[in-house]
Amino acid sequence: MRVPGLLESAVRLPDGRRLRTVVAGAGGPLVLLEAGAGLCAPVWTPVQRLVGRHARVLAYDRAGYAGSDDDPAPRTLDRLVEDLAALLDAVTDAPAVLVGTSFGAVVLRAFAQAHPQGVAGLVLAEPTTTALVEPRALPAVRAVFSTIAELSRAGLHRPLVRATLHPGLGALRDVADGPGILDAAYDGRNWRAASREVHEADPALERLGLLEDAGLPDVPVTVVVGGRADRGERRSRPAHVDLTRREMAAHPRGRHVVAEHSSHFVVWQEPALVAEEVLGVVGRVRAGSPKTPRGPARPS
Repeated sequence: MRVPGLLESAVRLPDGRRLRTVVAGAGGPLVLLEAGAGLCAPVWTPVQRLVGRHARVLAYDRAGYAGSDDDPAPRTLDRLVEDLAALLDAVTDAPAVLVGTSFGAVVLRAFAQAHPQGVAGLVLAEPTTTALVEPRALPAVRAVFSTIAELSRAGLHRPLVRATLHPGLGALRDVADGPGILDAAYDGRNWRAASREVHEADPALERLGLLEDAGLPDVPVTVVVGGRADRGERRSRPAHVDLTRREMAAHPRGRHVVAEHSSHFVVWQEPALVAEEVLGVVGRVRAGSPKTPRGPARPS
């Protein structure tokens, strides 16, 4: 689905696969948007429009989603990072501001560990953490994704998608690009790709805990978390907010923002706030005027 004002294209990876990209705006540093599991580039459209007024901003569909090719290899976290590194190599030769939500923030943290030279700044909007998704809850999460994926083959998945995303869907009534986001939310191919990711990326949630413990590069980092608990989050929501607050307090260039009117779907519920924080990081990067090129994503 083409969106007015946004330019669609594709990037070919070294192995020949193509990833669909959506670009807006101009001016560096490049802002790259990484969606969560089950969703793809359209989830970012409201934020992308706002950020695109001031900087070049790119959203993309991970392999298997929407307009991108499937990946025959297992969708491990390292594989997702490898795809992102190749994509960035193709579109910019300078460090980028990386913005991710939910599981997309996990991908960006792993990328930042593997390729810190490619990161000019980070914005993690409602990042998935072990406080929000405990290891003991992982079988239930996987079961939901698997069920949606299987039902989608017969076109019967929409009621379960509505139940899963219910807390965030109400916000789309007030978003001009809401219909495009809903189309992506109900796309069965996206859920089949997401099911692979939640099963293959981090099988025991071991990497997620290590990512939290390992810290982040010495670049501007902002974490935006929802302050409103949805059903079943009475304990996990405050723990999630506290964990991310403590991490940002310990980071030399960290900033912690609580979106009081949002839950896990902050990029839909308060897109203007997310865009403001992204542009804040862009401004901090520009003020520092980094000139060092990214260099190759992997040793040659």
